[in-house]
Amino acid sequence: MTIEKSVLRQAQLLLLEGLKEIDRICNKHNINYWIDSGTLLGAKRHGGFIPWDDDIDILTLLFE
Repeated sequence: MTIEKSVLRQAQLLLLEGLKEIDRICNKHNINYWIDSGTLLGAKRHGGFIPWDDDIDILTLLFE
C-alpha cells in the first residue's frame, strides 16, 4: 500500500508528539527507555524519521 507523502508526514508528526508525551511520562516516573530499530536508524541517518517509516520503535526494561 502506498501512502501519499503528505499523509505520511502528518502521521510522522503525530507520532513525534506521542513520543514527546511518552518522554514526559517516563521522565516524570524515572522510567528508562530508548528508541530502537528504524527509529534509531532514522534519527542517526536522516536526522529524524526514515522518509517512508510510519511507526516509532521504543524499548524499556520489564524490570529494573
